[in-house]
Amino acid sequence: MILREFISALATVSTIGLYLTGIPICRKIVAKGSTQDTSFFPLIVMFCNTTLWVKYALIKDDPTLLYANSVGSVLTFIYVSIYYLYTTHKTHVHRNLAFGAFLLFPILIYVKFYADNLDDAVLYLGFVCSSVGVMGYGAPLSAMSEVLRTKSTECMAFPLSLANFIVAIEWFSYGFLLRDFYIQVPNLIGIFLGGLQLALFWKYPSKKQTTASAVL
Repeated sequence: MILREFISALATVSTIGLYLTGIPICRKIVAKGSTQDTSFFPLIVMFCNTTLWVKYALIKDDPTLLYANSVGSVLTFIYVSIYYLYTTHKTHVHRNLAFGAFLLFPILIYVKFYADNLDDAVLYLGFVCSSVGVMGYGAPLSAMSEVLRTKSTECMAFPLSLANFIVAIEWFSYGFLLRDFYIQVPNLIGIFLGGLQLALFWKYPSKKQTTASAVL
């Protein structure tokens, strides 16, 4: 019981800290008055992911999941709104917003009005949450392919990769203690993908770091 409470608190604080990393990105967008090369898709996936987990937490009566993802949902909604205000590629953003709407609303409507019982709702929503969670962890794959092409990790942020890896371990541990398969699966995949990212930093260090080491 004490271990579960400790992991619960740790996962909540770490997750909120991870969501707060969007603040400097948004400040940069506001300061420059443009979204430039910042990708919108990860933001909409993050919003869908946190919103679905909020619904899952409400059904399962899980305050840890509810608090962490409620904060995440509010923050990502703010990030999405700021991005929309400053982007010049409205058509692209509209397509991503449509994707988010088509992902969220049918699922929430089904769970609310058409699921036969609570167990069916948990089964269906848990599967969807796991799938979207895997999608979120898979977002850095494009950056990983770029690293393999250039043999440099300049396009990746080590602190963010490390934070994702640690948070995935914490949530997997939480799901394991609760024996919740739907929490375990996406975070186990997140641990694997996070480990791959960290391995890339060891295998292909940033060229800037390599140059600095050579100078020293």
